[in-house]
Amino acid sequence: MEFIYFDEKITKSYIVITDCNEVSFKKDSCSLYENCMKKIQKNKIYLRLNDHNVKKLSKFMVSYNLKNTWIFLFKIIRIDLVYFVFDLEESFEIIFKLLFGVKFYTEKFYFHSFKNATIILLKMRYHLFSKNLNVLKFNFNFNLNELKQILSLYDNVNKITIKTHEIDFGTLKFLISYCRDNSYKSIKLVSFFYISENTISNILKFFPKNLIFLSDLIKKENILKPFSSHYMPFIYNAFYYITQNKLNFLYNILFLEILNAREIQIHLNNNYIPIILDDSIFNSLRYCKTLKKFCIKNIKLSNELLMYILESTTLLFVEIIDFEYAFNDEFFTKSSVLNFNLKFFGFTNSKSFIKSKFMIYLAKFRSVSNLKIYNTGMMLENLYPRFSKHNFKFVKKNISKKIFLKKLEIIAWTSLLYMKNCLFFLSEAYDLVELESISLNPCELTEIDYVLFCKMIKLKVVKIESFGKINNIDLKKLFSNSALFNTVIVMNISVREITSDDIRILSSFKNLMSLSISSEKIDFMTIKNIKRKYFLTTEFILKEPNRENRSNEINEHLDSEFMFSFP
Repeated sequence: MEFIYFDEKITKSYIVITDCNEVSFKKDSCSLYENCMKKIQKNKIYLRLNDHNVKKLSKFMVSYNLKNTWIFLFKIIRIDLVYFVFDLEESFEIIFKLLFGVKFYTEKFYFHSFKNATIILLKMRYHLFSKNLNVLKFNFNFNLNELKQILSLYDNVNKITIKTHEIDFGTLKFLISYCRDNSYKSIKLVSFFYISENTISNILKFFPKNLIFLSDLIKKENILKPFSSHYMPFIYNAFYYITQNKLNFLYNILFLEILNAREIQIHLNNNYIPIILDDSIFNSLRYCKTLKKFCIKNIKLSNELLMYILESTTLLFVEIIDFEYAFNDEFFTKSSVLNFNLKFFGFTNSKSFIKSKFMIYLAKFRSVSNLKIYNTGMMLENLYPRFSKHNFKFVKKNISKKIFLKKLEIIAWTSLLYMKNCLFFLSEAYDLVELESISLNPCELTEIDYVLFCKMIKLKVVKIESFGKINNIDLKKLFSNSALFNTVIVMNISVREITSDDIRILSSFKNLMSLSISSEKIDFMTIKNIKRKYFLTTEFILKEPNRENRSNEINEHLDSEFMFSFP
């Protein structure tokens, strides 16, 4: 059993404005841990089975007692979500033997396979699931008759997500009719491409509200083409690529309303200096009531841009990349507007330092739980202590109550950036005590950083990297608060040198599920302190040095403690 995360959104549409059509965008902008923690609730149990673990589980089916224990387990536990990922036909056979006599009373079932698994899905309905099932998501290729069988058998399910490689008009026509006849159901259809031959436009006009169709490409006469706006608003595309010289698109209020976009990415030409967008663009964006995610690149932080973000009642995720600090410091001290919707705020590649008074603006986002600072210099005033002291008194006066963060990422890709005392800088607006996940990659940690880190008593994920060639991270000082030995479950440490004392500190963590170590320098005497008995329930990974760059005696020790050919 393991925790898993799925997106529950009914529809996703994205707009990408860029000067390059060959761009790759990650739909999942947040880390695995963050996604898991978003969906995991207390007293919830999720079951995920794939080809690998069902094969392992099948081994104890030969034992009568173990098999009965397995069945009894599911009788006393209510599974909130069941998720199967199978690609091998033998897994289909194993799963029925493994779950023979088991009945799931779950409301959610997700099924993924690279092969046509219609027969398996139909059998599962009879044998594994009760009538409580209300949400079904499946991902594999099928034909129209098979889809009809699935929908007929899962007739009591009201929320269905269908993902497949291709969809033709015949299948789409059936789903339009099906959803019109079953208005209480909600269906989301996602395909890589839509075969547009024989499409009847008049039928698309009767597209029901309870059917959402997303397709990446149009296939016509065996030629794949970019998605055409001709089919809007009936069929949606994951991304709309619009070149920079067509920014006038953003002035079209009607288009934004029809599009129902959930994400807009504006990537302006990197060859130019950061620009300031016209105020009218932000006025138009305010009409896009479905917008959840907003990313902008190569921009000047103007009063109008920052005010649009602050006043938005829909945005949950904002990231600003390659930006220049260019707004009036006093502007937001006079504003009483507060934002209670935004959850994620990210800043990447600043072309100028973030000043301390910017904390006044950030403090107005009262619900931000995830903050990301990448390659962004902070606290320039720290070079001038008297000026810094004056500024922070001014900031404290204008921040009435601190914000509790859940996740913090501070990454410096180059040692040239001034990132000292970064935690102290942010602590003026944010309370770091409630942090559950922290990623730090500064040039070095200062005494203030160590003190603030020790106050974080609820950390579950810790990722620490230091590229400094002079000062190594002092793990003993970093984890001087013993409360962390009980809370941290994921640890990634990347430092110049790992010592025997560091290993003893790391072996003190009682609930570690994953430990990853990278070090420029690690010797055999240090490695000898790494014992399997200290990490019985921990997935231990030594990333650097890798096996090829380690001595034979180090590899032999790791092989004997953990596994043969330890990577």
